[in-house]
Amino acid sequence: MTVHDCGSDSFTIGYPYHFGKVTHVLISGANVYNLDTKDGDTGLSIISVDSFEVKDSTIADTDIQTGLDAKVGSTNGKIHNNENSLELTYI
Repeated sequence: MTVHDCGSDSFTIGYPYHFGKVTHVLISGANVYNLDTKDGDTGLSIISVDSFEVKDSTIADTDIQTGLDAKVGSTNGKIHNNENSLELTYI
């Protein structure tokens, strides 16, 4: 997966308010770069996902504060072996 040249919260997985809980997500080898977002936005957001893994991915060259954000309701997740020039946030 490659995500680039995007704006606000560039890529979001899960959103339980409309679709129910998302389960069993694997992100491997993603390349997220050149994001133009506002303060507080995130390159990759995981929201209320059960059983997820983010590995072997790169998040770089952006003007945002948080590269990867595992938000409230996300459970049983693993985030490892990533190259990240930004902050990781776990809420």
